[in-house]
Amino acid sequence: PIPKREGTAGYGAEIRLCEPTNEARASTAAEAVKELDAAFVHPSENPNVIAGQGTVALEFVQQVQDLQAQATADGADGTDGTDEAPFD
Repeated sequence: PIPKREGTAGYGAEIRLCEPTNEARASTAAEAVKELDAAFVHPSENPNVIAGQGTVALEFVQQVQDLQAQATADGADGTDGTDEAPFD
């Protein structure tokens, strides 16, 4: 979406567009990594990203008094539905 793209660019990111397929995303990312001598961090398959998702749930439990349930959106931002949990 354009607002998300504009917001990301507002932080100084270089936006590279590609076809909306996993193959195109992977090849575009690989090109950028090579050109920029950068590291690629997968948004959902990296152990540190996955661990970070768990901390979202933990922060809710610690900060929201009498939390009954938590549900987070399943999206491309690295946070997914694995954080959904009912609380007694």
